[in-house]
Amino acid sequence: MAQKFDSDSAIAFWSSARIPRSAAEKAFAAVDKETLVPRADHFNALKRAAAQIVAAHGVADDGPVKPYGLSGHANAVGVEVRRFIRGTTRNDLPFLFSIGALRQTDGSYRIELLEYDAAAVPQIARAHRKVEAQADQFWRQECEYLTANDLTQAITGLVKDCGGFLLRDEGVVWSMPIHMLDAYEKVADLLAPHGVQMICGICPPKVNRRLIQHMSDELVKRSLSVFNGLIEEIDDLNDRGGRPRSNGQQTRMEQWIAASETLEQNKSLLGKAFSHIAKAARVAREKIGEAALEALA
Repeated sequence: MAQKFDSDSAIAFWSSARIPRSAAEKAFAAVDKETLVPRADHFNALKRAAAQIVAAHGVADDGPVKPYGLSGHANAVGVEVRRFIRGTTRNDLPFLFSIGALRQTDGSYRIELLEYDAAAVPQIARAHRKVEAQADQFWRQECEYLTANDLTQAITGLVKDCGGFLLRDEGVVWSMPIHMLDAYEKVADLLAPHGVQMICGICPPKVNRRLIQHMSDELVKRSLSVFNGLIEEIDDLNDRGGRPRSNGQQTRMEQWIAASETLEQNKSLLGKAFSHIAKAARVAREKIGEAALEALA
């Protein structure tokens, strides 16, 4: 049975893609949200560059390989590639080669082929200078692109900033206020040429009543989860006799503000439930204020 839907809400979801970083930065800058675009992940870019080296030189022809992170200096990231040989009691992981991104004094990075086992990967040994140049080229290309996961992170941040909230756990279907759709639509238009599909639909005058109830229930659940979580966190800290830290206080206040703004922008969905959640929000705010005073004492 359908019923009238009086809330000014829209349903939003999207299909992400790997796109040029410059395109993402331009799209989000158009709505003053460029800070939502994650910075280049040098380590993951190096892992993907290592995978391209493996493919280009047939390193996996003799069996599967796996990349592993190298621990080291704060100004460098590294990846080593090892052969993966499954054993009955434990796996054997003989070393093949490693590459690293070394930060220079001017802030740039130099990519180096750090080590290689000439007997295990003679093709790398014979062409080590070419391999190093390829690693540098592959790494820089990877840094110039935004992964689909990173783009999803940016879009999620945009939807949250627009008062959106998830309609199902571990899902990609969101509800957001209609009056906040302009920013979403502008980014969608700019990313569409790069294969990114950002979809939104305004709920029609008549919708299944279960959708209305579901949207209301999800907003209640997610709002109470934040406010009650903050209350429990501060109560637990007090029970243990701990002192609130300033950075923890700031994080809790930011969480409270974000949840309160989402609640306010979508309160037409809630009806009588709004006062119940507002009470939890007030208690959480008071707890945060008391903890702040205690931190100053």
